[in-house]
Amino acid sequence: LRSLSRLLIGAGEFESAAQIVARHRDLSEGEGRARREVELATLYLERLGKPALAFECCVRALSSADHDADAIALLARLLDQPETRVRAATVLESEYAETGDATRESQVIRVRLEAEKDPAERLALHLKLASVEETKLGAAGTAFEVVLRALDEAPGNLALWERAAELSRHAGRPTDLAEAYRVHLVGAQTNEAAPIPAEVEIELCERAASLHDEQLGDPEGAMPYLGREIGRAHV
Repeated sequence: LRSLSRLLIGAGEFESAAQIVARHRDLSEGEGRARREVELATLYLERLGKPALAFECCVRALSSADHDADAIALLARLLDQPETRVRAATVLESEYAETGDATRESQVIRVRLEAEKDPAERLALHLKLASVEETKLGAAGTAFEVVLRALDEAPGNLALWERAAELSRHAGRPTDLAEAYRVHLVGAQTNEAAPIPAEVEIELCERAASLHDEQLGDPEGAMPYLGREIGRAHV
């Protein structure tokens, strides 16, 4: 069957070759089955212009042979195909996490964020990305920036602010945290897309004032937040 498929490929009969490879796959098990899935995926991607079918072959190859390098390489190529970009990223995220490739894990989480619309899922992806950057790549500054972007979408999330404060300490960037407080609190009244609840704003004003007074040595910078905190408390 392998000889026949090669002859058909050489003759440009790619559909027929794919059928033969699929038949050979169905007669194979384990590693051999994974190899046929990879061959079939390559045909679908390179010769037949069917990235969705190539993706399915790669997933099946990985179920037959854990962390198959050829299947993972093909999935990485499928990131370039709009039809399979997000699905390939989702599979690759797990593969890269399990094989210890944190740089590529970070990259595919970012791919998923490009397409994800659900706010809760976006929050989870931002936090996962921040964790990868901080704990696996040792990039606390990059992780901090990821959390700041998440705060643009969910400025009323206190747990997210706590994560931002933690990362700002690890990255040595208290002034950038202070700027985030300024953007979201001073500009909160015009942030119609994601308003901050009054009780959360009071807590954040207290934290911002403390940051200016105790860490930045800027008691004057704390005054606007103390004024807002008092004003909101009397609303």
